[in-house]
Amino acid sequence: MTDIVIDSIVSRRDFGTIFAGRLADGSSVRVKAANAAMLGMPSVGELWSVEGDLSDTQWGPQISASRAVRALPSGKLMVDYLASCVAGIGPARARRLWQHFEDRLPEALDTGDVAALAAVMDPGRPILGPRLAAALVSAWKAMAGEARLVEWLAAVGVTELALARRVHTLLGAAAPRALQANPYCLVPLLNWKRVDGLGLRLLNETGEADPVNHPHRLVGAADAVVKDLVGSGSTAIARDDFRERLAGKLGGHSLPERWTAHSSLRSSGRRSSPRLPGSSGRRDAP
Repeated sequence: MTDIVIDSIVSRRDFGTIFAGRLADGSSVRVKAANAAMLGMPSVGELWSVEGDLSDTQWGPQISASRAVRALPSGKLMVDYLASCVAGIGPARARRLWQHFEDRLPEALDTGDVAALAAVMDPGRPILGPRLAAALVSAWKAMAGEARLVEWLAAVGVTELALARRVHTLLGAAAPRALQANPYCLVPLLNWKRVDGLGLRLLNETGEADPVNHPHRLVGAADAVVKDLVGSGSTAIARDDFRERLAGKLGGHSLPERWTAHSSLRSSGRRSSPRLPGSSGRRDAP
């Protein structure tokens, strides 16, 4: 991946974007990227990580991007980003922030202390300063949440931008934290084998004593069974069939006794065939 600070948007169409920017060594490059290859829309001042083929064109070096995502700026690159991400901040206020916080600036933005940021940016403007600081914190959290989600997914072997886009839409800036806490919430978006492999790995890495029987895994497996049923058009399933399918998701293992006791449907006044949300009162035809 090549990191590029965006200097200008050359063209933006319904199908993609061409932008120009600078590499780490200061040299210029253009990037041509289809919307499908990008997560989000690039803006001036942002740092993007781009993957693709580099070629010489009549406009100079150009990368045809196969993948392009926002990256978190660091060091003095923060000044370029902050100067352009919110109208009214500009280079002077951005430099003040960097000179005061230096490498602690991302942490200050994550914390969202509007009063402290405003006091550094423009202490003589008690109304304008807080407004700019609040807008800056909001813009930073939106950008940082997306960038950190892409980093987290890539670190665990998930590189599909379409998936990252859906997860970010559903979970927002809290996505990496939510996924780290329970990766099985990816069941609606990925196949069970892939989610389970990721979930077991993370549970092992966090030192769980019994990852195979962890509640998140058991509930995730149940969700995967329901997902399969909904996908097939079914609205109900017999108890024994459900448990058999659940055991299949769990690699042939039966549910732990404590879960079996809680999940069993008693015959006293209760249906023997669990129904899915939105189903009618009749069973589907076999």
